[in-house]
Amino acid sequence: MTLRQEADKDPRSIHPEMVSREVGKLRAQDGRGAPLDDGLLLRQIEGQMRLQRTVRDLVGPVPKPSTQDVEQFCAANRQSARRPETVHVAHIVKHVDEAHSEEEARSGIEAALAELQGGTPFVEVAERHSDCKGNGGDLGCFPRGVMVEEFDRVVFAMQPGQRSPIFRTPYGFHIAELYSKEPRALMDLAELKPIIERYLMAVHERDALQRVTSVLRAKADIRQTSRSKADRLGDQ
Repeated sequence: MTLRQEADKDPRSIHPEMVSREVGKLRAQDGRGAPLDDGLLLRQIEGQMRLQRTVRDLVGPVPKPSTQDVEQFCAANRQSARRPETVHVAHIVKHVDEAHSEEEARSGIEAALAELQGGTPFVEVAERHSDCKGNGGDLGCFPRGVMVEEFDRVVFAMQPGQRSPIFRTPYGFHIAELYSKEPRALMDLAELKPIIERYLMAVHERDALQRVTSVLRAKADIRQTSRSKADRLGDQ
């Protein structure tokens, strides 16, 4: 509350154009087309911008972590800084949903499999049969957890160049082809440095904000104590 109170006491105004730009960004993100004259939304954004300005003023510039800090942090956390195992996969899918029955989807995926077994390239079959057309069914690279568990279970068990049999997920029937697989591996310093720098900066900013908040609370306690003493003296 003390930070909010400090922000509310600041007599400097927030330029209406800055608030309107933030409203425009929200409209672009959620697509709901919230009107710019929505008083509640405008007040909320202005209040948040006041709070952010007050935090910047009170905390001041936070020094960038030194090279030594980054290297020491990296050395202490090296074993936990690993790239996850990733796969590069393409797939053909026939959906099972309100518009597509189980039988229809199964028939469609079996037709796709027959063409693959006849030697037609995967990309061509995907463009002709898949319910997710485009880019030859290429899903790009991803780690575990991005796709549903049933999909991960199949593709992460495959080896590059392999094609799966027909398998089922909550979305329908699939055939997958694995292009490549990258194992879990330690990240090198060049990859880690920007990540560690951002993390240490966030830690320094958090610590600085906690110190500022503690000072504000102490001042508020002193003022409250002083007012209480004055009230007691006035009652005497």
